[in-house]
Amino acid sequence: MAAFEQVSRLTFQPHQTDNTIDIRRTRLPSLRPEDTDYNPKDHRSPTHNIKLWMAYFNLLRSMCTAGMLGMPLVISQAGIIVGPILTVLTGLLINYVHHLLLECLNEIARQLQIPYISYRYGFRLAVLHGPPAFHFIGKHGPTIIAVFMIASQLGICSVFVIFTCDCLRDIMDWQSSQPSLMCLVFPYFVLEFFMKDLSIISYVAMFGNFLNLMGIIFVFEHIVTNYDGEEVQTDTDTGSVLFCFGTLLFNLSAIGVTLSIDKSLKQAKRMTSRFGVLNVGILGPTIISVIFGTMGYMTFGTMEENILRSLPYDETTSMAAIGLYLVAVGFAYPLQCYPAIATIIEVIKYHDQLTTPTDMTLRMIETVARPLFVVMSFIICYIVPFQAPFVAFVGNLCTSVLALICPALMDMCIRYPYYYGRNNFHLYKDLFIIILGLTSMIFGVIFSVYLILMWLMIQVLPDNIIHILWLLAFKIYMCQATYNTRNTLPLWNWECINDKCLPLKATHVSKLQSLETCNMLCSSIQIWPQPTGSVSLSTTAVPARSDMFQLQMIQAPTKIVHEHLQEAFAHFREDLQRIEHGSRGFEEWRSVSVRLLVNGSEDPRMTMDTDESYSLSLRPVEGTAVALIADIAAYSFCGARHGLETLLQLVWLDTYLGSLLILEAARIDDAPKFPYRGLLVDTAHNFFPISELMLNIDAMAASKLNTFHWHITDSQAFPLQTNSIPELSNYGAHTPGDVYSPDDVRQVVRRARLRGIRVLLEIDAPAHVGHAWSWGPVADLGELVFCLDLDHWSDYCTEPPCGQLNPVNERVYDLFERLFIDVLQLTGVEDMIHLGGSDISLRCWNDQFRHTLNDSMDLWVHFTRSILRRLERRTGRIPKLTIFWMSSLSERFKSDIRNYIDNIAFQVRHAAWAQTYVTGIRTIMSHEDAWDLNAGQGAWYEENNGAPYNSWQRVYEHRPWLKHGTGVIEGGEATVWSTEVGEGSLVSHTWPRAAALAERLWTDRPEGATRPVHARLDVHRTRLVQRGIPASPLWSMWCTQNTHTCN
Repeated sequence: MAAFEQVSRLTFQPHQTDNTIDIRRTRLPSLRPEDTDYNPKDHRSPTHNIKLWMAYFNLLRSMCTAGMLGMPLVISQAGIIVGPILTVLTGLLINYVHHLLLECLNEIARQLQIPYISYRYGFRLAVLHGPPAFHFIGKHGPTIIAVFMIASQLGICSVFVIFTCDCLRDIMDWQSSQPSLMCLVFPYFVLEFFMKDLSIISYVAMFGNFLNLMGIIFVFEHIVTNYDGEEVQTDTDTGSVLFCFGTLLFNLSAIGVTLSIDKSLKQAKRMTSRFGVLNVGILGPTIISVIFGTMGYMTFGTMEENILRSLPYDETTSMAAIGLYLVAVGFAYPLQCYPAIATIIEVIKYHDQLTTPTDMTLRMIETVARPLFVVMSFIICYIVPFQAPFVAFVGNLCTSVLALICPALMDMCIRYPYYYGRNNFHLYKDLFIIILGLTSMIFGVIFSVYLILMWLMIQVLPDNIIHILWLLAFKIYMCQATYNTRNTLPLWNWECINDKCLPLKATHVSKLQSLETCNMLCSSIQIWPQPTGSVSLSTTAVPARSDMFQLQMIQAPTKIVHEHLQEAFAHFREDLQRIEHGSRGFEEWRSVSVRLLVNGSEDPRMTMDTDESYSLSLRPVEGTAVALIADIAAYSFCGARHGLETLLQLVWLDTYLGSLLILEAARIDDAPKFPYRGLLVDTAHNFFPISELMLNIDAMAASKLNTFHWHITDSQAFPLQTNSIPELSNYGAHTPGDVYSPDDVRQVVRRARLRGIRVLLEIDAPAHVGHAWSWGPVADLGELVFCLDLDHWSDYCTEPPCGQLNPVNERVYDLFERLFIDVLQLTGVEDMIHLGGSDISLRCWNDQFRHTLNDSMDLWVHFTRSILRRLERRTGRIPKLTIFWMSSLSERFKSDIRNYIDNIAFQVRHAAWAQTYVTGIRTIMSHEDAWDLNAGQGAWYEENNGAPYNSWQRVYEHRPWLKHGTGVIEGGEATVWSTEVGEGSLVSHTWPRAAALAERLWTDRPEGATRPVHARLDVHRTRLVQRGIPASPLWSMWCTQNTHTCN
């Protein structure tokens, strides 16, 4: 900081209290004077002195401002290991150098026996005392210090303006432009700027610190409550470290404010004492910065400039934090302006050694300089509205000079030539600091300027020029990095010709386009399932990065919906990271702010009443081209999650560029045609581990299926462990290890719910029960099951060991009551239940009750009515959709169970049972001849191969509702019976054929399995594989690369 004292042109006189020295002629003594009792700090008489508490508040106010909010970005750039260590070391270094600077100035004043000397003139005298090689620097020392001091404070004030504009835009109107916001905030800063007295500013700083404290508390509350173990980066690179070091210098250094406080503090010795102003004001914020940055990064991941942009915008505490920081930073603005204006006035005042300006002239200069300084900060904000790289630029350039290079150079020159200590320790220490400062200044500035210029270029230049530039600059680099093992280009370049991606021989690196990018930018809509509403997609792609996608919660109706949205976004980021696979070939990624708005259902679960519609709008941020905004609006959590899935499908990995790309703009309105879109997986015939079921759920979510029908029990096994009836799995599981514990089921349910999927657990009955129910006599419950392990099993069931419940044993219904509660508690599905009812053997019941029963159909009605009554009694109501497998017995429902008919739905496996439509009973289609994904493999008990194989084309083209309308059809479901499917093959066996069903039920386009559909499904299959889902190929890789020929 520049000096504020008057410096006359008179000859130096010892103990002269008015500091009358001739700065041009005065030099430090050749030999350091003997220690005297003179301590300059004891002779200070500041004109406008401040109290000790004011000093603490002022320094803390300057340290805890907008810079601290960017600490999570610093940690993310340097990595979770290097970042905190670098922050602590930088804080210690800055604290030491601030001490060193004050000690050097105090030593110069002691040798001259004056109370105080400024940084400008102290630097001059110190360097002129050093080696002759530095005298040229010393002669221009006052000018050097003044220029960098003014530039530094101007940069700090400009960052404050950028921060304020961003906060106002967040709070008031996202569509407001930067110029209008600057005009709005300009008078506020002008008024603040006229607080000229440091003591007055101290009271403002005290209030600002209080606002800061409240804002930090609110932010910390979100960090703690939203912490979910965000995946963090441990690696870094040289450019990122330089970027972070410059940012830390900016955040943790306060040279201008420190020197202002040192000159105005009457108790000057308290500046450098153990618990003095410097140690508390620098080391305290350093510790807070490490904790704040690390926890913020681990909670929100890499973010856009500062942590406030990652807070949920639908919560009052978030808006309060932004508002508090907005005002607090505004109150810090005059404090940062104070040293700069004082320097400007001093430079003008003592520019002419012969003529001193009058007080009137100085007041006029000050009147002009203050608003001009404010205007300059706003102009810089308008030209360079990017907070993060500009902070690094100011830190690397100005702070490196003022807070590292110059203090170390002063210390080295003052000690010249005899006072470097043992083994020249002080000399090597000062040289190290100088080299570190020069490295930061040179390379850090180059890297920061590069980022600023690239972002400015992207903002100003038209899209087509930008496209050419980054093709020339980065495609060459990435193609060489990826394919340079033999110094050759990729073999093929894909071009979109007549809506087809055709491979052409690659002839020049600047014209390269990968197959992935061609597929996404060619005319076909690469979204699966295709939207049902309006779609508008840009044909321009821009680079992106997984950790630059940030969530902003605009509105959520309840806390639980809010939490589900946060977790769904975390999964969205994880999928992006899987696709990205560590490839980051660009340095000018677009940040993408994903703003979610849910205005409707307070229940995040998928229910029969859930509105799954959504709208997605993707566009560049107005006024800049370095950031995109993705607005997703929905009436339910599930709809918003579908919007995230669609957004994910607008991002892809370009293997030539080694980077994620995203469409620059898109507008999509979408809603499903059918509310029930399911996939049945049978885990009774063969056991599948939870991990395989999880992958299947991920694939369902990627294709927007919404019901995981878990056929968990059958004659062959009962692998479900229940707390209320452990005997079922004890007697019914294949092995003790082949079971699903309640925690396993809850894990599947949670994963499914966060992906907009309900888990429908089916406990099949009264047939398909097996040994799980054979323990009745042992437990004094009577016979629970008949027809088990018969020699002529084919007369009673399709597969051994058969087994059918005893419909006249009341203990059976007691057990089912307990099962209902267990299933309800495990799945949370209250409005839907599947009660089985398939393959009922009337012969089995006839054999048991031939002497007492006139019609075995009566037993089926009795069993069904009893089950429904027990369900109603235990839960208070019948679920809205109570599903049974349709059979020849289903006709009795119309007459004998009419009281429940409005709540009953049939799952139809045979297309021949079309009369169901006439009855008006709701229907779920699962036609075996099209949607049974096991068909064609044959059954082990059949001599022939059974039904033909259901290819994806057959699945896609089946539209059973055309003849009868869709009025009573709830939707459809594909089935995967595990008779011939085992562990490790479930996903590859099912996908991507189940994706064909997903588009049929979501979109139901009239077209069949045409060539464009084939090509789109192949792109979707590739997308699944990139996300870790081992979907089977549709054809050869050659056909993937030559779809125009294979189709």
